[in-house]
Formats: sequence, C-alpha cells, structure tokens
Amino acid sequence: MESILGLLENIQPKHADELDQLESSNDLDAWDEQIAKDSESGKLDDFVEGVLASHKTGKTTKLSQALKRSE
Repeated sequence: MESILGLLENIQPKHADELDQLESSNDLDAWDEQIAKDSESGKLDDFVEGVLASHKTGKTTKLSQALKRSE
C-alpha cells in the first residue's frame, strides 16, 4: 500500500481529476477495499509498472503541482 501512496504523489495530471472525483464519492470504504483486493491479487501490477516507467522517464507531475493547476 505504501508503494501505491508513493505513486499517487506523482500521478499524471490527467488522472488527478479522476482521483478527485473518487475522493469526493460517498463510497470510499468500498473503493479502498477494492483497491486492496486488486493489489493483493496482482491485478494492479501492470498499472504500477506503467506508472513507474512513466516516472523514471520524467512523464509524471507531483500531485501537489497538479492540484494547484486545478484550483
């Protein structure tokens, strides 16, 4: 879970809006449970690998910067 949180800090701006929408939903507990299940099952492995590859090549933006742009 720590690695996912670390990756979220560097999420691409186009995904920051989607994350904001999820955070504002009333179903956060269910979302958290689903993320945990998907993570444990390996369902997120390809996603995490893609995010890490994007980060290594400089194609990511710090979440704080992306959120400032959306204000």
